[in-house]
Amino acid sequence: MGYFASTPLLDNVGEMLLGWWRGDVPVGGVIMAAAMAILRMSYFGRRRRDIILESLLCAALALSAYSAIDYLHIPKMLTVAIGGLIGFIGVRKLRGYLSLYLDKRFGTGRDPDNK
Repeated sequence: MGYFASTPLLDNVGEMLLGWWRGDVPVGGVIMAAAMAILRMSYFGRRRRDIILESLLCAALALSAYSAIDYLHIPKMLTVAIGGLIGFIGVRKLRGYLSLYLDKRFGTGRDPDNK
């Protein structure tokens, strides 16, 4: 047997990677949301500050969206896809869609700075 065959560190890392791969831990979705936001904002030539803030907001939004996965009976394997979708659409567009939905549903006033 080799030296690395039975070390507890590799067993723990292996379990963590398998949990990440299965979707038990939403780290992959958070990273995907941030990466998609970085690529989208870079493609459109935005400033570095805007890129960083948008990627952090997309990652935070993806992380908070994962709390609803069990409630809505969505398979956990879709965490990366959901993160990619959030990063691709962006926080500003999602906020606009949500404001429009809430306005139609509950008759709330529109946000004045939402364009």
